[in-house]
Amino acid sequence: MKAFKNSALIFIVLLFVGLVSFVAVPNFPRSNRESPKNTCINNLRRIDAAMQQWALENNKTNSDVPTWADLKEYLGRGGTEIPKCPLGGTYTLGPVSNRPTCSVAGHLLP
Repeated sequence: MKAFKNSALIFIVLLFVGLVSFVAVPNFPRSNRESPKNTCINNLRRIDAAMQQWALENNKTNSDVPTWADLKEYLGRGGTEIPKCPLGGTYTLGPVSNRPTCSVAGHLLP
């Protein structure tokens, strides 16, 4: 009887592990594809925030266009690096009223 209880317990554990694997494993490839895109979108958010802060602190209008040198101190992390797209795209700055863009398709601020 004790062997039956142990077998039933092992079966339940294996069933649970199998169920979790069935749900989780198909999502791993998708998360690997989405991660660089999400990193890029977060970089675009940082750049947009830096542009807005630069405009506010320097009394700029919506039509003014900052340079990367203007934004360095507002980008955080000690202002020493300009964010880079993990898929090799390039970021384009425009007027303060426009959001920054990435050259990789689908990498857009919502």
